[in-house]
Amino acid sequence: MPLSLDVRLAGDAGKPVALTEGAVGEAYRALAADLIQRGIG
Repeated sequence: MPLSLDVRLAGDAGKPVALTEGAVGEAYRALAADLIQRGIG
């Protein structure tokens, strides 16, 4: 998944994109859930 400038800046500011509303936050939450389900996280 590409790391956009907005995602990087939010993370640097202590506001992980996965905790935000919207398509980008949902995509990161879905990725995390998939990794956990596979036992990779």
